[in-house]
Amino acid sequence: MAAVAPGASMAGNPSASAVRSLITKVQESYAAATAQQRPWNELIDRSSLAKPESLNDALSRIRKNLGYFRANYLGILIAVVVLSMLWNPTAILWLGLLGSGWVYVFMVRTEPIIVAGRTLNEREKFLGMVVISVVIVFGLTSVGSILMSGVVIGAVAITVHAAFRVPDDLFLDDSDSAGFLSFLGGRPQMPPAL
Repeated sequence: MAAVAPGASMAGNPSASAVRSLITKVQESYAAATAQQRPWNELIDRSSLAKPESLNDALSRIRKNLGYFRANYLGILIAVVVLSMLWNPTAILWLGLLGSGWVYVFMVRTEPIIVAGRTLNEREKFLGMVVISVVIVFGLTSVGSILMSGVVIGAVAITVHAAFRVPDDLFLDDSDSAGFLSFLGGRPQMPPAL
């Protein structure tokens, strides 16, 4: 019996190359996010907190602080969502089962999936898994409400901080003033010149 090199069985698998591409994209986005992260001491400086004078002042502060601290705020949002999941271990179990299902359908299972005598292509398998995931996350379990409550709690905390932090000492150049999640899309998009 001939020995097979590790990873050789996945070399010709298009799903495996798609996973490698996805992992590379996630790593690049993480590197871009951490490169844009501001010092945490600057974020939590209590001397920079003050009550906004008006609603317009609060909205202006939120806009400036979201642009400046976007990577830090994203880290806070992720931490709040992870904590909300840790307080509900059954949600973690359901997400683990869903993740296992995705891995099985797209990476482990090599033979085609046949439903009612019809072979499903990759797009149909993807759409089927999306529908199953949405039904499980939002319909059959409390995972969706746990995720949404974590996102809402994190967003409220971030908005309150951004409204009360005085941004006078912050410096944003034009490339830094892109959107909140701009580092996920690669290079920042510059507005068209008029």
